[in-house]
Amino acid sequence: MYDASGEDRIDALREKAFETDGEGRVALLREAVRLADLSNDLRRGMELRDDLLHAASDAGFFEDELLAFNWMLAQMDRDRATWGGVEDHLLWCYKWILEHLPEFPQVSNDQLAETFQDMERRFRRAGHGLKSVHKLRAWAAVRMGDPAEAARFEGLWQSTQRDRLADCAACEVGTHVEYLVFAGRDEDAIAAAAPLFGGRMKCKEVPNTAFSRLLVPLLRSGRQQQAAACQQQSFAQMRDSRKFISYIADHLSFFALAGEETKAVKLLEARLPWAEQTRNGFSRFRFDLAARLLLARLHASGRQTLRLRLPSSHPAYRPDDQYATGDLAGLFLGAAREVASEFDRRNGNDHFTARLIPQNEQLIALPTVPLPEKFRSGLEAA
Repeated sequence: MYDASGEDRIDALREKAFETDGEGRVALLREAVRLADLSNDLRRGMELRDDLLHAASDAGFFEDELLAFNWMLAQMDRDRATWGGVEDHLLWCYKWILEHLPEFPQVSNDQLAETFQDMERRFRRAGHGLKSVHKLRAWAAVRMGDPAEAARFEGLWQSTQRDRLADCAACEVGTHVEYLVFAGRDEDAIAAAAPLFGGRMKCKEVPNTAFSRLLVPLLRSGRQQQAAACQQQSFAQMRDSRKFISYIADHLSFFALAGEETKAVKLLEARLPWAEQTRNGFSRFRFDLAARLLLARLHASGRQTLRLRLPSSHPAYRPDDQYATGDLAGLFLGAAREVASEFDRRNGNDHFTARLIPQNEQLIALPTVPLPEKFRSGLEAA
């Protein structure tokens, strides 16, 4: 029986990985990396980790993405004569890392500050401007409940000239829209999204991510038809990867506020396992609050019990699938409060507890915003 060499096995795993999507691709590339390391094959280790970094980013496995990136960066620093040619590529990937790093409350303020300093130093040394760094600092300040810093870096980001490591125009608009939504500036966010509504700008994830963030602001402002159109356009991509859990929370809130309870319950059942498994605290926090919004609104409408398929790992799981809506709403709120406390301790303020949770409570009391009939049958739920 033929015993393939380690290199042959690596090639077979890599080939199979690119015939697979999502979590399966990540798992196959993890194994290929392991085999390359056993062979002390640095060249293959670098190539495969680049594959893994991209696959993990697309599929929402941030820990794999971070480990691959750190290894590649360290290898380049250790041997710039060999790997200096990948510097710009790694600086581009650095943006992906710092987009998500503030969303993990276990990452301390000092660690975030050191990482931003390292990023800025590397951009300057390579001769690049700081537009992307300013953008990410504004993004991080929003996540950390620091509106003054968010506004300062947002101004620097918008005023700094573009260079080749700046994001595409669609991504720039999409991030600006998200910044305005989280700053509580609904009307400004909707206005800023005009190029996305018109279809003049798009990329791999935009406008779908921006449209997801705008669902609740659009409903809240009475733009039901526009909200429904955004939901239809954006949802197919959002539901396909666990990297979009915090955006799926926007769709869950949308269904709850629009009175589409059946679709909301179906979406909660389908994506709660992803929310339970993620270590991204921001995503988990937003999903728990969206689930609480749905259940609290059901309870307030007189729906005392609900048949719901929860994962057996969930602390409220019941074999008969029967739940009291009020009790379950309280449980999701309790879970969100735990994560909020972790963020507030890390951030040194009470932003999550004192602002974001009360915002959810305000949505519970919002009158149902029914959608135009022509949209209701076409909405997807899972």
